[in-house]
Amino acid sequence: MLVLVSVSAVLILLVLPFAGVRFGLLDHRTLPADHPVAETAEQLAADFPGAAEDPITVVIPERDATPVGESELGEYAARLSALPGVAVVETATGRYVDGQTTPTTGPQAEGLKARYTSAAGVWVAVTASAADPADARSVVRDLRDQPAPGRCWWAGRRPRWSMRPTRSPTG
Repeated sequence: MLVLVSVSAVLILLVLPFAGVRFGLLDHRTLPADHPVAETAEQLAADFPGAAEDPITVVIPERDATPVGESELGEYAARLSALPGVAVVETATGRYVDGQTTPTTGPQAEGLKARYTSAAGVWVAVTASAADPADARSVVRDLRDQPAPGRCWWAGRRPRWSMRPTRSPTG
């Protein structure tokens, strides 16, 4: 019994220095706060939220942005853009911020439609404003909880590739 208690005490003492360890990638947050690189990175993150991150891509296969599908797609994009931690959502029907669309007409609207639509389906680009990986995971979880206008494939650095079968709100 004495040996068990002694070995346990030694193991606990060896593990204690690692109790607060957080593993992650090196970035500007590992530098002192007054370092010029850290200051610049923080300023860029404040002025351009999510610009340094790859957008989260939501692919809706076998879906087009025809007039009937445009309203569904627009409602979905607006709903995603209103979620906490989402900076911008862009798709064939426009650019959305805080649940509101930025009006697009003419060549700009045609450019968005051409960029986000193909014969295989339509896709949505979601730019998260969350810089902390834990917050970004929360954003991805919130995005996936939203009913989509069809089955979806998710792509991006944080959510990884996965298929999420969903039902269309219209049936």
